[in-house]
Amino acid sequence: MVVLEDVDLIAQDRSHGPLLFTLLDAMDGVGGDADVTFLLTTNRASELEKALADRPGRVDLAVEIPLPDSTGREELLRRAALLARPDEDVVVGDEELTTALRELQEARSALPRSLLGSSAAQ
Repeated sequence: MVVLEDVDLIAQDRSHGPLLFTLLDAMDGVGGDADVTFLLTTNRASELEKALADRPGRVDLAVEIPLPDSTGREELLRRAALLARPDEDVVVGDEELTTALRELQEARSALPRSLLGSSAAQ
């Protein structure tokens, strides 16, 4: 798996030259029988160079992950606040948010793991 985060930084238009063309060549050069997946992330899909999607087989699936709704944000902040030290003023920082998010993700994936007959502690 090749992961390129924030691909829009090199793939907005052809003026980025060598990096964009190297990416396109790499994506085109992988044979259909190869076990290689390119995972491209962006916050600005509308600004990506059209050549990424123009050639069939370059992009097989596009998934939009929306921002959390107000209920999701409240639950995340509530958990993060509980992780902050209770004997001081509650200050929620990156560490608390990251830990709270990890806990929410683990709790969400516990049900599918149990349904599939797998232990929750993998």
